[in-house]
Amino acid sequence: MILNYVDPGSNRNVPDPYWNDDGFDRVFHMLDEACERVIERHG
Repeated sequence: MILNYVDPGSNRNVPDPYWNDDGFDRVFHMLDEACERVIERHG
């Protein structure tokens, strides 16, 4: 799970962005941070 790169061992799901007013921004930032961690670790 990609969010384990941000919070190891949490096994959190990426939330559905449709259910909150700030959902898309929040999910974008979560995934952006996780992708940066993937690049740092594997890049």
